[in-house]
Amino acid sequence: MTGLLILIPIIIALTIFITNYNSKNKKDKKTDVFENKFTKDESEFVILLGSETSSTIGFASLFKDALLSLDKKVFLSNLNDYSSYKKAKQLIVFTATFGAGEAPSNADNFEKLFNELKIKNKLKYSVLGFGSLAYPDYCQYAIDVDNMFKGNANFSKVLDLYKINSQSMEAFKDWLNLWGSKNNLTPIIKTKKRITLKKDKSFVIESKTKSNIDNTFMLSLRAEKKKIRFKSGDLFALNLNNEDERIYSIGKINKNIVLSVKLHENGIGSNYLNNLNVDDIIKGSIQKNFDFNFPSYAKKLILIANGTGIAPFLGLIGENKNLIDVHLFWGGRTKESFEIYKESISENLNNGKLKEIQIAYSKETNSSYVQDLIIKNEGLVVDSLKNEGVIMICGSVNMQKEVIDVLSEISINKLKNPLSEYENMEQIKMDCY
Repeated sequence: MTGLLILIPIIIALTIFITNYNSKNKKDKKTDVFENKFTKDESEFVILLGSETSSTIGFASLFKDALLSLDKKVFLSNLNDYSSYKKAKQLIVFTATFGAGEAPSNADNFEKLFNELKIKNKLKYSVLGFGSLAYPDYCQYAIDVDNMFKGNANFSKVLDLYKINSQSMEAFKDWLNLWGSKNNLTPIIKTKKRITLKKDKSFVIESKTKSNIDNTFMLSLRAEKKKIRFKSGDLFALNLNNEDERIYSIGKINKNIVLSVKLHENGIGSNYLNNLNVDDIIKGSIQKNFDFNFPSYAKKLILIANGTGIAPFLGLIGENKNLIDVHLFWGGRTKESFEIYKESISENLNNGKLKEIQIAYSKETNSSYVQDLIIKNEGLVVDSLKNEGVIMICGSVNMQKEVIDVLSEISINKLKNPLSEYENMEQIKMDCY
């Protein structure tokens, strides 16, 4: 008892120290100073940031550097530093959401400043929101900021509110292209690659299918010389001109890289790959995608994909060495759409690595979508989340949103938990584009 009495004041002192330390850090975070080449009053473009972590700052910095490379005067600061800008023509907001739809710590005073400050010169604006679809308040603060601008006659929008899920670089590049076209600019971002091999390697085209009814084809690649380590779910970065690259999800089958590619009329990467022949050599590298490899800890696995999103799953199913129950739900246009994947799927059904596949066809009689399959299999979803199962989603962002809406409803109604709880426990994994 005496020992406990001695410890109590120590514990209290330690608690006070930690509280003050965290409070100081939060305060310091709100007053971050960015390195700016131009001042706020001489800049044409002003980027305002709302971020609780460094990820959103990274995107804002890439955008700032892209504008500087076009000889534009640009200024980056926190939303809490909102002010008047003498020569500004446009404000661009990059913001995440904190907690239950709240402002990040460096933006918690922005609304007050926005309402108090009277802007003399009319400005254009764009709002870019960052978040995760697994959270119920997805990009809520970005929505709130966008509504503030909409309600002020001194501001006119350049683009509708744009949301980016799971820090998708591909989605960011899409927004950048849209923003650039509206401003008659071509900003190019210079990104640091994810964990990659030191240099691009040469890969040989070992096999290639013809394009199917959906203009989709498959490629099988092998390293020309040295063996390269990779897993299904990693990414293949196709090097087109030593600067530009296109990213494709990998399925590992028979030690080869297997890609499923949708041919787009003006798609640089897809047309390049489509014009290749067997034994042709291409340059590229492997980007590790640790969050989307086979989850060895899973007691059960549900795979959800549409279109070419099935590619990593074709290889990932083959890695099911312990023969856990793996359920694949796939959405395609027609029965013919599935033919190029049929051989791989049949093999894994026969060897027990895949328990079942259910398919939704959007252009056949009695059309349905992959989210409809999830609704029909609600019990399987509940059982998986309750018993250490994992759900993986790959494919289009539109499909992802519909599926997440269904999964969220199931999670709330049947498990009494938000879906974000399972994402935090790494039971929900997504790689969509």
